[in-house]
Amino acid sequence: MGVVIRLAGVCLLMAQALELIEEARARCAETGEAWYPPELLRAKGEIMLAGGDTHGITSLEQAIAVARDQGAAAWEARAAASLSRAKGLLAAR
Repeated sequence: MGVVIRLAGVCLLMAQALELIEEARARCAETGEAWYPPELLRAKGEIMLAGGDTHGITSLEQAIAVARDQGAAAWEARAAASLSRAKGLLAAR
């Protein structure tokens, strides 16, 4: 699923990628799957920002918070790196 999401984003099919992410998040909520939500939020944030939507910052911040709550240091670091890059790019504009 992650590869499909990234490919959809790269191909500028951002709406479809965001839809896939929301479907995956809903599936996680239904099944109680807690491992992947931080990465889904991170991908959502990056795709939103790539499309010019600065609300993507919020998704990145949520990804960090969820990962921190889970004690998932790798997901937290990955989301924090994305947030740092995003803020740097926004500041350069």
